[in-house]
Amino acid sequence: MKKEFYLYIIIIFLLLISSSLIYPYFIEISLSKLSLDYLQVIITDHDNQIKSAILFSLSIGALPLLYLALQKTTNINFLYNGIKAISIFILSGYSLWLFRIFQLNAKFELYNTLNKIDNLKTTINLNVFNLELYLFIGFIVGGIINIVLFKRKKQISL
Repeated sequence: MKKEFYLYIIIIFLLLISSSLIYPYFIEISLSKLSLDYLQVIITDHDNQIKSAILFSLSIGALPLLYLALQKTTNINFLYNGIKAISIFILSGYSLWLFRIFQLNAKFELYNTLNKIDNLKTTINLNVFNLELYLFIGFIVGGIINIVLFKRKKQISL
């Protein structure tokens, strides 16, 4: 029990550190997927940018805690169902992040059309994108999906 606790603490710490280093690449990849032809992304409030980076790090760091909650509620074994559960966590986070990208692209398409006519560039604040929030919500949705799936699978097998 104590060994498992220390293992989770180490994994959470490593994920927090690595995700804080990955955050600029996350933003860069996210911006590359957006159609920003006649739009300019700016950062006006650095406090909100720091909060976004912290939320991103916490959402990645929360994955072991979400897995632990899943493991305690459904008693799954890592080798058999743990890989599936982690995949569902990651895929649901990725799906909600992509949903936000598509949502923003639909909004930006109107801006691009209007700005193309007048040859203007509209500035948009990066803080209103909330990409890391959608990623975090996706991880939580993945946890709920996992709990429902593995509890139902356990009930069916009984």
